[in-house]
Amino acid sequence: MYYNQLDNANKARNGIRKYKPVSSDQSLVIVGYFQTMPQVRGGTLSRKQIQNLWISLSNRDAVCFDVDSTIIRDEDIDRIADFAGVGDRVSAVTKRAMSGEISFSVALHERLNVIKPSRSLISDYMQKHPPRYSQSIKPIADYLGVSQDNVFCNEIIFDSEENYQTFDESLYTSQPHGKRRIMDEISRYHNNIIMIGDGATDLETAPPATGFIGYGGNVVREFVKENASWYVYHFDELLKVLN
Repeated sequence: MYYNQLDNANKARNGIRKYKPVSSDQSLVIVGYFQTMPQVRGGTLSRKQIQNLWISLSNRDAVCFDVDSTIIRDEDIDRIADFAGVGDRVSAVTKRAMSGEISFSVALHERLNVIKPSRSLISDYMQKHPPRYSQSIKPIADYLGVSQDNVFCNEIIFDSEENYQTFDESLYTSQPHGKRRIMDEISRYHNNIIMIGDGATDLETAPPATGFIGYGGNVVREFVKENASWYVYHFDELLKVLN
């Protein structure tokens, strides 16, 4: 199994955790992100070509899943903002970012500074609002042999009293087009990469990802639907092709 190993003392200078291959099974990678509108991409493969690639995954290939609105049903930053009583303020910042009025980094700073998610707030939120997983994700993960170590996401930094201080800006997931840069790193160890997700930042990962599968099981983003060669509404559709 491949996995991403985090060495706190020696983080890669390029802004992501060191990706270290340790054996030769298929790899499933989880990539969390905060969405803004990126460039249009989506790869050059047709629907049939992506389906054939999906069917013929080998021990040198990787599958990457988005988190919010794909593996889980919600956009967690919005739910946490609602829980903290600042949902409207955070939503307003998100809309400014989506329209291109402010940059991705500025939007992320502003949203987290509004929420100020202390460790206790996050803990309370998780206890009262556990993640709502999308249907049938477990069979996909089981089939591909997912490792919990294969997760790229933003990291919040707390102060000595466990209040929100900032976030790790060196990680690609906190930067514009970060998912694409993660795909670049992963592609060094895999022949083919398939990215599955609901958002425009997922769409733009192909290339360097070999193929992209759009997912609309929780929310349909017309921009992604129109530009994805293969678009599904349920993970069962992926399993049916495998069978």
